[in-house]
Amino acid sequence: MKIKIVKGFRPNSGTGYLNAGDVLEARRISGLVSWDYQCIEGEHSGVVIPFINCIELPVERTYTESEYSQQQYRISKLKSEIKELKYEKQLMLDTIEREAAGEQPEAVVLPRDLGEAIAWLRRSGFQDFFIVALSGQTPMLGRDYSKETIKNLKIISNYRQKNEILKALVNGYRIEEATINPDERLGDGIKKIVDRWGSAPSIGSAEADRASLSEQITEFVKDFYAAQ
Repeated sequence: MKIKIVKGFRPNSGTGYLNAGDVLEARRISGLVSWDYQCIEGEHSGVVIPFINCIELPVERTYTESEYSQQQYRISKLKSEIKELKYEKQLMLDTIEREAAGEQPEAVVLPRDLGEAIAWLRRSGFQDFFIVALSGQTPMLGRDYSKETIKNLKIISNYRQKNEILKALVNGYRIEEATINPDERLGDGIKKIVDRWGSAPSIGSAEADRASLSEQITEFVKDFYAAQ
């Protein structure tokens, strides 16, 4: 253990004066009233220090190489997260200024897998801040999050253009057309028509509603193939 001299004195051993503030490696020994201490290293080795002349210092935590590496990894990640948060804050301020000026922020174009990963995490209750923060910590999330959650966070983590992700979260995004094959685009288009039709008020009767839906789908399909 280490002790710190708080009241200087001259030991009887003649090893020299011990000044207040000196730190020594020592062990406890039984004293007349309480524990005293005996120095076990250096020029004062063997000297007995009365308890009234010193205090014990807290034991310093030592780390294994693995623990040290983990600490350094966490520090590096925290620095990265702070940098991303500052950038996200600036993006939000820019967005507020544009909206105040009547400007509409431009949506970011993202690959399909990335856009779907963000959408899935948002639907699962993750706020944008945690999407950014957790995507940088996927190696340490195995016990606390589902496989599907980690899979989507890894998709975001593997995307190199981090600033684009932040812009997408703040300003909105759309899926890159080139990443959607024709069959998927056709299916998505029909689904959107059906969704709009399902939430629209009736135009008179069930038969008329079905005819309207059929007509909308037919026109969409014709236009779709005409554009191929």
